Amino acid sequence: MCCTAIYKESPFDALCLVTLVALAGDLVTQKSNYVARKYGYLIWINDYQYKGRTIEAFFLAGNGGQIVMGVPELDLVVAFYGGSYSDHKGTYLAQDEYVPNFILPAVE
Repeated sequence: MCCTAIYKESPFDALCLVTLVALAGDLVTQKSNYVARKYGYLIWINDYQYKGRTIEAFFLAGNGGQIVMGVPELDLVVAFYGGSYSDHKGTYLAQDEYVPNFILPAVE
């Protein structure tokens, strides 16, 4: 899990370290219909089901649905460019629909 160890010699080193710092503070947990989200220090953390186990992904989100997500266990980075500035559902569309239903199932 990305938040329990610092991955050495990985492109995720810096972001995992920031995520660890975020976990040292108070996290806010938010449940949607699809995932439980944790938040701290501008970093969101989602748990996803992947091949019978739970994996963590962290992401930074911008207005309108722009996100950059890292999934260290899968050595995966995903970026979305959005423009749903007035549509709240568009804000979480990538995290709640695209990642669990399309992207993770496509990862070998």
